Amino acid sequence: MKKKIVSMVMVFAMIAALAIGGTLAYFTDTDSATNTFTVGNVEIRLNEDERAEDGTSLQDFSDNKKLLPLVGSAQSNDKTTVDNSEYEVEADWQVPNAANWVDKIVSVTNTSTEKAYVRVLMAFPAKMDDPVASNMLMHWNIDRNMPDDEFWTYEDTGITITMGADMGTDYNRYNIYNFTYQPELEASKTTEWPAINGVYIDSRVDAMQDENGNITYQIAETGKSAFFFAGDGPSIYVLAQAVQADGFANAEEALEAGFPDLEANAQTWFNAVQD
Repeated sequence: MKKKIVSMVMVFAMIAALAIGGTLAYFTDTDSATNTFTVGNVEIRLNEDERAEDGTSLQDFSDNKKLLPLVGSAQSNDKTTVDNSEYEVEADWQVPNAANWVDKIVSVTNTSTEKAYVRVLMAFPAKMDDPVASNMLMHWNIDRNMPDDEFWTYEDTGITITMGADMGTDYNRYNIYNFTYQPELEASKTTEWPAINGVYIDSRVDAMQDENGNITYQIAETGKSAFFFAGDGPSIYVLAQAVQADGFANAEEALEAGFPDLEANAQTWFNAVQD
């Protein structure tokens, strides 16, 4: 899968990544928006959606979104309930209506006949990320209606990978977040809630473009900044993984067995999207 190249500055490209591991003793699967690799009898589909023009129905996510600071609040009660009936889930997915919000509704469907445990690994631009929320240039958002820890749990793994050649600017270094779906995902079912429902740029961010078209995003009051070369703006890489549920006590146990040592293998898994 060729790496997608962004053709304009201030463009937000979210790119689904496919990681392919070696042969495993367990039934496992990985998936991206455009490719599927299956071992054994577990097969999944990664769904990446956005709202259609009518504002409520879903369509496939499209790249090349303008990257502009949020106007309003992602945590306000001004939200839209989307029509997710095609996934046959009971939960009502909600998405904020703040201006310059970017829909990125990520869910996983188990397309096999085996129950499975699933997780989604997301790689966010390291220079736009920060352990302190007030320093983050880019934020991701979960559906606040989702019961805490009943479905998706998430963690900052502390792992950073490099996508593409190291240019010495850290613009292509990405922090890995782990979103794990806790219940068993039944055959032919979709995760009851999306892992995330969108991303946005902090309202305090300024953007500066130099004579070569390179762009720097920064929060002046904190000194936090991120540099990107012209035509190669920030991306988000998304990887879904699944392991058979039978024989395992919980999602963490199953995924560690099927895809061992996240820290050692994250770079290899995400390398599959590079030329």
